[in-house]
Amino acid sequence: MKLREAKKLIIDAASQQLGFKLAPTTKIEQYLITGVKLGRITAEQAATTTNKNYEAMCNRAFEKAGL
Repeated sequence: MKLREAKKLIIDAASQQLGFKLAPTTKIEQYLITGVKLGRITAEQAATTTNKNYEAMCNRAFEKAGL
């Protein structure tokens, strides 16, 4: 499997978890892509991590803005 294929699997899994289609240019951490490529984690596990990381980033931004 190539890195781009692993990234596509993660984006597809994340899209399914979120309920809407993410763009192919969605930023995914390289360690997650490599983990899926090497078979160390599943695309679904990587998608869950990506979604949780994004949620935490958004929460921090809102808290910083006082919202």
